[in-house]
Amino acid sequence: DGFGLTADTKTGCTAPDGYVLQPGDCNDNDKDIFPGKKEICDGKDNNCNGNIDESCPASYYYADKDSDGYGDPKTPVLLKRAYPGYTKNAGDCNDADASINPGAVELCNGKDDDCDGTVDEECNTNLITYYRDSDGDGFGNPSVLITSPLNAPPAGYVADNTDCNDSDAAIKPNAVEICDGKDNNCNGIIDEGVSNTYYYDLDGDGYGDDTKTYVGCSPKRGYIVRGGDCNDKNKKINPGAQEILGNGKDDNCDGIIDANPAITRSNKLEGSTTITMETLKMVIDVAPNPTKNAFRVIINSEDQNQKISMNVYDNLGKLIEIKSNISVGSEIIIGMDYRPGLYIIEAISGNQRSTKKAIKLND
Repeated sequence: DGFGLTADTKTGCTAPDGYVLQPGDCNDNDKDIFPGKKEICDGKDNNCNGNIDESCPASYYYADKDSDGYGDPKTPVLLKRAYPGYTKNAGDCNDADASINPGAVELCNGKDDDCDGTVDEECNTNLITYYRDSDGDGFGNPSVLITSPLNAPPAGYVADNTDCNDSDAAIKPNAVEICDGKDNNCNGIIDEGVSNTYYYDLDGDGYGDDTKTYVGCSPKRGYIVRGGDCNDKNKKINPGAQEILGNGKDDNCDGIIDANPAITRSNKLEGSTTITMETLKMVIDVAPNPTKNAFRVIINSEDQNQKISMNVYDNLGKLIEIKSNISVGSEIIIGMDYRPGLYIIEAISGNQRSTKKAIKLND
C-alpha cells in the first residue's frame, strides 16, 4: 500500500525488496489500512491516526437475542456501526422467541405474534385448521394441528391431513407403491399390487401347496409362484401330471380319483377336456387352467334339460361366488378379479354334485 511499519526498518543506498521510504502503517497485513486512507465505519482505524470510526455518525441499535431481525426496544445502544447481535429494527415484543416479531403472521395460539399489542386479533373469523408437515412432503399429520386465519398457515403446517408417516417424505398419498413392506401411498394396504403370493413346493415338481403360502416381494427358499399341488410330498402328483387309471390316486389334482381317461376335446373351450364316467352325470370343463385372467367354465350333463347351480370356493373353503339356473353347455366367465391361488368350482343339480379345481396365477 506504499506505507511501511515504523518499527521494521533497514538502511541502505537502495530500497530492499518489500521496503519503502514512507513509514506510519498501523496494520501492514491489510493494504486498505494506511495513513491518508479515508475513514469508513467498519470498526477499524483505516487512516492510522489512532482513532476508530471517528468520522462516523452514531445511530441507535437494539439487541437481537433471538436473531429474528428485530431488536428489543428497551435496549437501545448508540453505535457508529452494526455489531453482531444488534439490529436497527426495534419493535420485538419477545426477543426470546424468533417466531414473535413485527413481521410475523398472527396465529391463534394465545400470543401476540406480530407485536401489535393485540393477541389473536384475527382468530374470530376466517379460521382454518392446519396440520404439521414435518417431512415437508406437502401432506400433514392429522394428529398434530393448529388453527390459523385463512391463507395464513404457520411455517411447517399445511391444510392437508392425509399423511400416514410424517417422518418420511417418500410416504404420502400420491406416492407410487413399491414392494418394501411399507404403505407408501397411505391407503391402508401394504405392497398392494406389487407383492406376489408364493407357494411352498416341497417335492420340487413345480407346483406348490396352496395351504403353505407366503406373500412378499420375492420368494423365500422353496417357494414358487404356482400353486395347486394336492400332494406336495409326491412329485408325480400335481396339476400337470397325467391321470393313471387304477392306482387309487388323484394324479392330476382335479378332484377325481382314477377317472376314466376317455377324453374328448370341447369345441367351445380350447385346451379343456370332458371326462365321462358311468357314475358321474355332470362334468365341469375349465379353461384355461391354470390362467392369469378369468376362467371360462362349461358344465356338461347327460340330461340336457336340467338346470344347474354353481358355487365357487377359495382355498380356505369360503364361498365367494354363487350362480344358479345355469343351462347345460352354457359358458360362464368367472374370476376376473380373483386373487392368485386355488379355487374349487362345484356344480349341483338335484342329488348330483361335481367339483373341479381351478388355479389363478399371478399376472
